[in-house]
Amino acid sequence: VLVDDLVIMNWDNEYQSSMFALDAATGATVWQSPRDEPTTWATPLIIQRGGKKQIVTNGTNAIAGYDLRSGKRLCASAGTTLNAIPCPVEFGENVICMAGYRGNRAVSLKIGAAGEPQLNWELDKGTPYVPSPLLVENRLYFTQSNKAILHCLNAETGSYFYPPQRLQALENLYGSPVAANGHVYLADRSGNTLVFRDAEEFEVLATNRLDDQFDASPVPIGNKLLLRGKQHLYCIQE
Repeated sequence: VLVDDLVIMNWDNEYQSSMFALDAATGATVWQSPRDEPTTWATPLIIQRGGKKQIVTNGTNAIAGYDLRSGKRLCASAGTTLNAIPCPVEFGENVICMAGYRGNRAVSLKIGAAGEPQLNWELDKGTPYVPSPLLVENRLYFTQSNKAILHCLNAETGSYFYPPQRLQALENLYGSPVAANGHVYLADRSGNTLVFRDAEEFEVLATNRLDDQFDASPVPIGNKLLLRGKQHLYCIQE
């Protein structure tokens, strides 16, 4: 993730995991902070607390916060699952992390300028393996494992807006849901894209199909939707 003049790179692996800050102009290492983690894949999240920026990472052993400028570990809480892939999202003073490989865990943690994170709510079922969650206002969308089962929670309380929905039009998923213009778009690995309303009640608006495979998330830009398939890059526009 690029922030100010730094590129933050989380390098978790099976040998010696570390967090790096690189100079964005030169690539030189500004700092390196060792981590006690097996392989993870989540992109770090940048938050601001007490006038200073922090890096928050999803992880198997710990959800941890680091000072942006020094790399010092500021706080940590129990981790999610093995192969933590979904990226964290920020809701007010809380950071929400989840993972779903060989287990299920989602947590909402209040993270301050210093000290241990405080647990707001947690969930032990239905969490995603590869796709990341989508947060729109207080609506938290995520899919179950890599399956076409949609969950929609109140990000403040962790309670469900509506029961989990089996998305009959979709198959296995790697891409994450994205939102644009009151709609949520979700593309599967078989070329199907489901469009449903961004709301506290579930309503399917459209199902579209292209003869391709989609592992990447859709990207809305203005009135266009970009889809990167195995064969082609598509631009959908009115």
